[in-house]
Amino acid sequence: MSLKTMNLEKIGANTLFTLGVLTVLSGIGTFFGTLDPLLVEWGISHYTVLFGVLKLVIAGLLIWRPTRVIGALLAASYFGGGIAAHIVFESINPQFWLLIVLSIVLYIGTLARVYQDA
Repeated sequence: MSLKTMNLEKIGANTLFTLGVLTVLSGIGTFFGTLDPLLVEWGISHYTVLFGVLKLVIAGLLIWRPTRVIGALLAASYFGGGIAAHIVFESINPQFWLLIVLSIVLYIGTLARVYQDA
């Protein structure tokens, strides 16, 4: 199957949209304490609201079609920071592996969206 026969625009758009919806759910969950145990353990619990707002902004950019690539850039930065924090604090847990998987999905969706005309 060549790049010409695959509908890369549709794959990229759907992947980034789905990631945006998942990020909305994660952002809402942040306000209800899903990150609290880790943030307290790491001593940065005062950033909870900031993390929730950042997730919602990233999600909005991923969901709205004209800003998906910008949202993907911000999401990659945010997820990369999360992965780095897990490594620094030696917290290799299911949230760490979820960030790895979401980052891979993000890169696949972004590459499909960017190379849609290849």
